[in-house]
Amino acid sequence: MADIVAWLAGDPDSDVIVCAVEGTRDEMRLRRALDAARAAGNPVIAMKVGETEAGRAAAASHTGALAGAAEVWDGVFRQHGALPLHSLEDAADIAIAAAQTARPASARIGLITTSGGIGVLLADAAVAAGLDPAPMPDSARAKIETLLSLASGRNPVDTTAQILADMSLFGRILAIMTGEGGYD
Repeated sequence: MADIVAWLAGDPDSDVIVCAVEGTRDEMRLRRALDAARAAGNPVIAMKVGETEAGRAAAASHTGALAGAAEVWDGVFRQHGALPLHSLEDAADIAIAAAQTARPASARIGLITTSGGIGVLLADAAVAAGLDPAPMPDSARAKIETLLSLASGRNPVDTTAQILADMSLFGRILAIMTGEGGYD
């Protein structure tokens, strides 16, 4: 697997690398390959197969490689810039999105929602994914809160259901966030 990831990282026609990992015989070679993919700007979407005892036994009999615990693999993937996923559907969706989307310049992300609770969930998920839901600058926050008196102009921006009374405000708030928030 490490050789394939390393080769794809050096291939100018490869934009996204999706792999299913049973195990490895050479952990350091795999780590170097993941680092090479990150340095090349190729996102790696990695699915660890053999997450159960039965799956690990099947992987060991199939490849003879050490399978290991899913949590350990997730940590290795994250440490080297790969995104660990646990379903084919998620891997396909993320691969399509990554191949068709420009890469942001940084991990700073702006979030907008109509629900404070959903904003909390989004902020937690963003941090868990290595993103930075950085605070909105004070001047931008004040502009948003002037447009919607019940809104929270922090990041995540919580427009509350108040925005449903005038959906044109969504575009104005989004313009403030993208123009003044410093998000990529």
